[in-house]
Amino acid sequence: MKEELDIAWAAGILEGEGCFSSDRDKRRKTTKKLSIRCQMTDQDIILRLHDIFAFGSVYKRKIRQEHYKQAWEWRVTKQDDIETVIYKILPYLGIRRSEKAKELLAYIDSRKKPNAG
Repeated sequence: MKEELDIAWAAGILEGEGCFSSDRDKRRKTTKKLSIRCQMTDQDIILRLHDIFAFGSVYKRKIRQEHYKQAWEWRVTKQDDIETVIYKILPYLGIRRSEKAKELLAYIDSRKKPNAG
């Protein structure tokens, strides 16, 4: 039960503050760089996301201007990990975020090699 509550909590955070992106890889024109990111000034929230999924990376963001607060980012870039996050949180996402998440899943699926044999 606790795990399901944690996943629902994480989905809420990612619904509000997360980013599901697929950017063209500048080095390889035919592929995309996928990521799930969440950035905010609350380090404890970012660390909790990292703890819930037990993968991804946490970054201390550079302060761009003196009056800005320190920001932290949790980022997932491995395709298998992106799939895991999306499949766990998808039932809790709203329409716009779930459509973006499904786009990432479709891209990952299109890149998988068919099984030989």
